[in-house]
Amino acid sequence: MSHMKSLSVRQSAGRFVEKCFLLEHQNLHLAYFPKSHQVLSLNQAAIPIITALNGVGFTPRTSADQKFINSLSTAGLLTSEPVPDSPDIQQSTDYRPTRVGLLLTDVCNLYCVYCYSHNNKTPQTMSETVACAAIDLIIKNASEDHSVAHLQFHGGGEPTCAWSMVQTTIEYFESKVKLEGVEKYIGITTNGVFSQQRLAWLAEHVDEFCISWDGTKEIHDRLRPKRNGQGSYDDVLRTFDYIDKIGKKYWISSTVTEDSLQYFPGIIDVLANRPGFEAISLEPIYQHGRGQELDVPDADRFLEAFRAVKKLGRDNDLRIEFSSARGGSIRKSYCYATDPAFNVTPTGMVTACYMRTDPQDPQAGIFFHGNYDNDTGHFIFNAETRALLRSRNIDSLSECRDCFCRYHCAGGCLNQSGAIDQVSPYRCYITKNLTLDHLVESLQ
Repeated sequence: MSHMKSLSVRQSAGRFVEKCFLLEHQNLHLAYFPKSHQVLSLNQAAIPIITALNGVGFTPRTSADQKFINSLSTAGLLTSEPVPDSPDIQQSTDYRPTRVGLLLTDVCNLYCVYCYSHNNKTPQTMSETVACAAIDLIIKNASEDHSVAHLQFHGGGEPTCAWSMVQTTIEYFESKVKLEGVEKYIGITTNGVFSQQRLAWLAEHVDEFCISWDGTKEIHDRLRPKRNGQGSYDDVLRTFDYIDKIGKKYWISSTVTEDSLQYFPGIIDVLANRPGFEAISLEPIYQHGRGQELDVPDADRFLEAFRAVKKLGRDNDLRIEFSSARGGSIRKSYCYATDPAFNVTPTGMVTACYMRTDPQDPQAGIFFHGNYDNDTGHFIFNAETRALLRSRNIDSLSECRDCFCRYHCAGGCLNQSGAIDQVSPYRCYITKNLTLDHLVESLQ
């Protein structure tokens, strides 16, 4: 933290080094400086001073004024220099992805009631040629840029249903990064329903597991049955147990329906004292695919349930998260949909989002921005669509311009907003409330 010389009485206090957001939550008045990661609790007398410093400036007139100004100065929040009115985001025009998500197959061994992709409808699996070409591209860029090559498996369907392709692509990736001297990272998002033999193999190669799990047995088996109708809860718990035993780490992604809110507290007993568990992200259902007709949880009911289970989580040293409420994290965009990364569908199409896998989707034009070209053996990207995707950031979204969450959620999920220049009011409401909770907690 920088220290600045205290200002004498009647001398202008200058301006804030960054925009300060005045907020009110739980009967508290807060001054929030997101870039500096500082939040202050204010009394009524401080509010007009903060307002003035956010605008034309302020000259202290009393010793109390001066004392408050000195505290801001000591915290490194004031400057006497002009603050340039420049955009927060400055992006390179080069598109050099070093991360790829391989959506190997749309085949799945589960039949989740809310599946966004309608998996198993037209079973397809990616060819080795396409997968290797994607890997070659990110390793080339990572080698030239001295960065990490990141290989991610997602769906579509369940990646391990294309087991031979999982092994082939990982082994190819590992041999190539070794040859090029590039640092690597491998992640997989999975339903956790496969044999222990396959799990043991994955554990030797994968750095990060993200496992889908929707809570206690009653609600998980109802929402995530196998294709034969049997529940998958016991299978997923065996996967948790194995990863805990071998000392690996895993994250959990949990999809929340209106019906599942009441089961939130039950996750604590299941996850407490698991050494491999890192965090669980609780996310309201996305109405697409099979989930199109299901009810999204009421936002206030979701907040009430989330807050209750987060308190239980704190008491048990468990991290309970919501993906957009990332106080303390400064981001230029919400996710890899608009950053230099790409996903490849089983047919070799390039999509910005793993949830958008159907080129016939009415909104496909936003997400699909390339394809594998059989004639050249390389990926061809649509520069115009790429530019449109990368244009979505905290400077371009009018609804984010004066929002205190802008540096954390960066406009939120493009997929759920449905348009480059729009945000999801539902998710914004939840994000703002949970971020405010975080700010208040940081004062305690």
